Parts: sequence; C-alpha cells; structure tokens
Amino acid sequence: MSILKETEIQRRLKLEITDKESLVITPRPRKKAFDYDSVDLRLGCHFLLPQVPPEPSWGSAQVGGHSHTRIHVPLGSYFVVPSHETVLGVTLEFIKLPSDLSGQILTKSSVARCFMVIETAPWIHPLYRGKRHFLAALFWGCSGFKLDSWWLCGHGGLGWMKG
Repeated sequence: MSILKETEIQRRLKLEITDKESLVITPRPRKKAFDYDSVDLRLGCHFLLPQVPPEPSWGSAQVGGHSHTRIHVPLGSYFVVPSHETVLGVTLEFIKLPSDLSGQILTKSSVARCFMVIETAPWIHPLYRGKRHFLAALFWGCSGFKLDSWWLCGHGGLGWMKG
C-alpha cells in the first residue's frame, strides 16, 4: 500500500461524486487541514459516556442503550470529560472512500501531549461511507479535560491499494 500525497487527495476531492476514484469529505476541509500526507479530522457533536455507576450486565447485553449516557455538544460549546474516563465520539466530517483507497485515523501529537488517545477503530475500509467513530481515552491524573466540538482530533491518512 502507498500513502497518498496532498496533491492526490485534493485531486480526488475535486472529482464528481459519480467518478469511481472520487473521495468525499464533508464539510470540505479547510486548506490548513491538509498536511503532506493526511487530512485533519474534527470532533463532531455527539458523544457517549459510560453510565456511572454502571448497570449490572452480563456480556454485551447492554449494547441496546442502557450502559451509556448520550451527550450532544452544540458547535462552539464544550463538555468536561472526567478523569480516567473513556468517551465514544464521531468525527464531524462525513467520509466516502472509493474502492481503491483505505484510511487510518491516528492521534495528533498535540492531542497525545494532553494524555488523550484517539483510537479503537482507526482503520477505514475501502468503500466506507459515514462519520467515523472512535474512542477517546483520557489518562489525566486528578483533573478532567475540556473537550470542544470542532476540536482537531486526528489525522486521516489515506492509502492507495493496488487492485
């Protein structure tokens, strides 16, 4: 697999949506969101926090919605993640990958320096369509972390796969 350069990412973003090589990222990233080989992605407005105290459960039976609290953070607002908590969130951007591209979401170093890790499902498969879910695990000692909507959360690197 080869990594796409910014010029190729930009070229594919300009293609018609019906083109088999087209790449869609909506809302369209600003110029400063592009690096040599990646695109910065931002936090969206919807998050899931583990329910505290947790409901008793067995296995994955709680997936139906009882094991978490839903939070909506309007654009421009924030919420504070308690220390040692894990938050499930989504990217602000909707992503559509063509069949010859896959992607990977990596934690930005500026985020990692705050002891926050963005990951869990970092691989974006070819033909993926949707907002990318990730886990943001917080490892602060005694304090919480202010999480803003629209916060830059990770790099989206795109790789070209020879078919």
